[in-house]
Amino acid sequence: MLYMGIDIAKNKHDVTALNVPGKTVLKPLTFSNNKAGFELLDLSIRQAQPRLSHRS
Repeated sequence: MLYMGIDIAKNKHDVTALNVPGKTVLKPLTFSNNKAGFELLDLSIRQAQPRLSHRS
C-alpha cells in the first residue's frame, strides 16, 4: 500500500509517496496538468509499488 501526498495547482502538481513503514518510495515529482503529466504519474506509481510475490 502507498500513501500519497499531492499538492494540486492549476498547471502542475507535486506528489510524493510513502509505504506503510513510512519510507519514501516515490521521490518528490512535479508533473503537468495534462495527459502526458498524468501518464508520467501513472508510470511513476507503478514503478514505486513493490513487486508482490506469490507463495504456494
